[in-house]
Amino acid sequence: MTQQIRTRTRDTSLIDEVRESPVDEALRRRRRRLAIVLLVALAIALVAGFLTRRRSTVALMQGPMSSTVSEAVSS
Repeated sequence: MTQQIRTRTRDTSLIDEVRESPVDEALRRRRRRLAIVLLVALAIALVAGFLTRRRSTVALMQGPMSSTVSEAVSS
């Protein structure tokens, strides 16, 4: 796969061919897959952290013991 890159100088414009080997293309695909996997893992970690924090906040709002446990302990 070849691309042409144009570089402007003061007097003229230079045209260079940039070539990519199959190894370069494979590395690009591998990096792209790794980036997607990391983004998905980060999203899952954020959702899990949000849900865990939300559950612990709800548990704190309800108090340390529920009414049925406190009734059983008092009798």
